[in-house]
Amino acid sequence: SASAAARSRVPNAATTQPARRRPLPSNTAGSGSAGSGPTRSRGSTYALYSAIWPPNTRLGLGLGSGNAAAMRTLALGLCLGLGLAQKPTPRLDVEVDKSGAYAVTLDGLTWAQGGPVALTVGSEARVAGDGGLELVEGPEFEDDELCSLGPCRRTWMTWSDHADGLMETSFEIYSDGVIVYEQSFPKGLQGTAVKGGTDPAAEKDLLSTSFPAFVAQEGLKGGPAGVLHFAGKFMKDTRSSPWGPRTNITSGEESGPFVLFDAHNDNAVITSTFSNFMTGSQTAVTDQSGYITVGLGLLGSVLSVPPGYSLKFISVLGDGVTDAVLNWGKIMRAQYGKSAVAGYERDISLRYLGYATDNGAYYYYHTEDGVNYEETLEDVHDYAEKIGVPYKYILIDSWWYLKGAGSGVKDWTEQPDVFPSGFQASLSLSLSLSLSPKDRKS
Repeated sequence: SASAAARSRVPNAATTQPARRRPLPSNTAGSGSAGSGPTRSRGSTYALYSAIWPPNTRLGLGLGSGNAAAMRTLALGLCLGLGLAQKPTPRLDVEVDKSGAYAVTLDGLTWAQGGPVALTVGSEARVAGDGGLELVEGPEFEDDELCSLGPCRRTWMTWSDHADGLMETSFEIYSDGVIVYEQSFPKGLQGTAVKGGTDPAAEKDLLSTSFPAFVAQEGLKGGPAGVLHFAGKFMKDTRSSPWGPRTNITSGEESGPFVLFDAHNDNAVITSTFSNFMTGSQTAVTDQSGYITVGLGLLGSVLSVPPGYSLKFISVLGDGVTDAVLNWGKIMRAQYGKSAVAGYERDISLRYLGYATDNGAYYYYHTEDGVNYEETLEDVHDYAEKIGVPYKYILIDSWWYLKGAGSGVKDWTEQPDVFPSGFQASLSLSLSLSLSPKDRKS
């Protein structure tokens, strides 16, 4: 965005120290340093832009050809003086050292320290840093690459357990406050289920792979103060908590996007899955030192991964929580060809009043005395017309269909004693209402 570009910073020429999980980065509140982190190398020097004319060129500026050499020198000086020799660094950036350790930075200060890369092979965890997973190629730094969302600066690495596990990780860093993380598996993986597939109910809340991962550190100068986490069925478990030892983030299949925000809500960064949403997940785990690490990766119940499979995750910067979420939404819609306006126009529930029989409604698993649901809802419609309530659709809850084990849907067909005429005939045709039928998994 224009505002993000206006606040872009030029990389500090001072040499920084490689990042490690311990000790904490020196931009922790109370320290006098501006902060340190992994050294960010540049893969290739940005081109110097110059304007060179042949010696006899007439410039058309009221100057003779004898001034051409002076003008060439002036043009070169202007290009260098305007900073065209090197592009400004994005506000939201990633610094990586030669060991593969990394940190996400904001305006040159550590925003989130990276956690270890990990994968599961043969139901056994392989973790970078403990000898189980080693960096075998990279980090390689590539400038001006054509990436997922356009031109970016890309950093990639290859990790191996020197047996059956091979994993590539990469950062795509964009100038407008966006980072895309990717983990890919060139040869595929076998035995990725955390417990060998013996306990799917537990495995679905764990991770089989991890990249990126973020250590919840409190007290970073200019860093996150809190986290807002969207979670649960219908996002009913959405909550906020401090970023640090008391971070409260749901793990597994009911986890959703999370937003880190600073103390004054001036800056916020939302992170979510960006591809293969049904297999991407996240967990929050506490290590022996008491640090919580939020990792993103492959759902722990996945049994194997085919060759070439990949997962992407994304972080998006904004001026506060709301702006970050809006920026993220625009990117997600653009990436997958969705339109907010089109969704509004075709969704009757967004434009008109409706009558719901969901949990909490008076007619939730309850009818008028002595009549069935069909007659009850016809009476509701007659009464609404009488008092002038113009609702256009009706939400038919889970009481309407034929049920199987666990009270989940067995057949997407109405129960005969609930809608003797069939709900399409009784509600859609006779009452001219649109239907919003619902089921539940258990």
